[in-house]
Amino acid sequence: MQDTCQILSSRSDWSTVIQILGMTLCSMSLDRQPPKSCKLSIHKIANMLLAYVYVGAKNSSLFRKIRETILGTDLGIFEGQALANIVWSFSKSGEADREMFNHIGDHIVARSLYDFLPQEMSIIVWAYANGRVSHHALFDRVGFHVTRLVSSYSFKPQELSNIAWAFATAGESHPVLFEK
Repeated sequence: MQDTCQILSSRSDWSTVIQILGMTLCSMSLDRQPPKSCKLSIHKIANMLLAYVYVGAKNSSLFRKIRETILGTDLGIFEGQALANIVWSFSKSGEADREMFNHIGDHIVARSLYDFLPQEMSIIVWAYANGRVSHHALFDRVGFHVTRLVSSYSFKPQELSNIAWAFATAGESHPVLFEK
């Protein structure tokens, strides 16, 4: 792993870098700590998934490995941004997985939504709708949360637009939210 980190830091072709990193992660156990010199973290793994999507790289085995890890992990260690980046990446890449999304959705529903920025909430519900994964309790909680915050101008128009699109696409209704 340490050699891979050194190779990665000297590469300029990001698509190749991302493929090398994905192959390396798939060959190691994600529950094992990587060398300190590489400093992989949940946040960095989420960002790496984003990079895969941005460069159009495909690595289903990496997504499967991360899915397995997420299903066996206490999600309390994940920040809102990491959860948003993970579900967005899985959804956007066509790798949305109902079991993993339900696991994450159940965690979010049980958590305080004040832990999530408006942008993170809009990305999360967008990812569920785009990935065609229904999680009624998640949409319900987000809908009530948005109605409490929308009058304080916490949400930007783009975030509200994404949330409205997600509700419509997922076929979720929320009379209180759409009264606002």
